[in-house]
Amino acid sequence: MSHAVMTDEMTGCLLHGQIRVRREDQYVVELMDGRAVNAVRGAGCLLEPEAQDTALVYLGPDGARYIVSILEKHGQTSRLSAPGKLVVGHDEACLRLDGPVARLEADESVQLISHTVRTNAVSTVIDAVRARLSCHQFEIAAQKATAGIGQVRTVIASLVSRLRSSHRHVDGPDTHHARTMRLSTDTQFILNAESARMQSEKDMTIDGESIHLG
Repeated sequence: MSHAVMTDEMTGCLLHGQIRVRREDQYVVELMDGRAVNAVRGAGCLLEPEAQDTALVYLGPDGARYIVSILEKHGQTSRLSAPGKLVVGHDEACLRLDGPVARLEADESVQLISHTVRTNAVSTVIDAVRARLSCHQFEIAAQKATAGIGQVRTVIASLVSRLRSSHRHVDGPDTHHARTMRLSTDTQFILNAESARMQSEKDMTIDGESIHLG
């Protein structure tokens, strides 16, 4: 039984065969009838051909030889590529989207579900009208972090910060409101201001081994 789709000499024919050699964009294909032909990859063949793959080859009347489809993959790695050097690769270890520019676009939503999500880039830009991050545990480790934000609102049940040193500069008013506030230092507490005011509606206690006023 023949597996070739034969047509007349004006339109060419389709034969299947096995890719023996790959030289960059050129392929040597051993056809089912025993002939070896040089072929190039057709634009519609998105699955990237590799050696030992079984392919469907178009033999044109003008001598053109095109691989139009991959019928069977020999190895465990498959690469789907398109014009513009966009490559989607899959093997036993990972799924990879590779190219000079990659864009993932959806009309409604994009969901990423994974045990671990890692981004490795020189710079990362997130541009959104609204962004929400919900997680059980969130960690940031950075040598240097810079943020320019118009307004931040946070609701935190408990916050613990451990800093080697800290410096804050506020151009306008800086207001803190708490049910109870405690400031504790191991060595010194220095308050330096042009004008300072402490007010208590009930009691105020100042206790120290020595107190100097004035």
